[in-house]
Amino acid sequence: MEQFLTKKNFKKGETIIKEGSESYDVYIILSGEAEILKTYFGKTVAVRTLKKGDVFGALALIAKSPRVANVVAKTDLEVGLIYRDDFLSMLEKLPAEVSEILKGMVTQLRDAYEVSAELVIHTKKMLSIKERLESLQWEKLKDYSNQLPEVAQIVVTSLEHGLADMLHSYFKLANQLDRAVIDVDNIFTQSTGVRT
Repeated sequence: MEQFLTKKNFKKGETIIKEGSESYDVYIILSGEAEILKTYFGKTVAVRTLKKGDVFGALALIAKSPRVANVVAKTDLEVGLIYRDDFLSMLEKLPAEVSEILKGMVTQLRDAYEVSAELVIHTKKMLSIKERLESLQWEKLKDYSNQLPEVAQIVVTSLEHGLADMLHSYFKLANQLDRAVIDVDNIFTQSTGVRT
């Protein structure tokens, strides 16, 4: 493998890959950490931390599409760079059915980056709502709502229940996501023997 790698260093905070760019080299982290940052509706969020041994950049090459995310050095970083043509020559040796499986994995990974970015943003919003709720003075609301006409009390109670239901639904969905992650982990463990 060493004959295909060109070593390259990046300083902490340096951008290695820019989202949307047309570049197709593949990188293996030799030391340090990098972060995958995805832009979603104008907000940039971290969707994954990469460590020694992790590979990035293959997605755009295999999908023949622009880069799907930014990759930024989280620490000083040393990578092994595999040039596009060298990587493609390796892929050409794969049987057609294996290439199709690889392309399927790439498609799912692209989708996962989109969903992860969206989830990060929504989770931050929900946690912010939770924090603001905890800072409200609920006792005062209860004291005053008892003095309101019955129809206004019904509205206040309905608002409380609606908010509680929304939060409960969100955290129920979060639990379902946790179970899905475990299921995916089991799929990879069964097929590769390696836990993700």
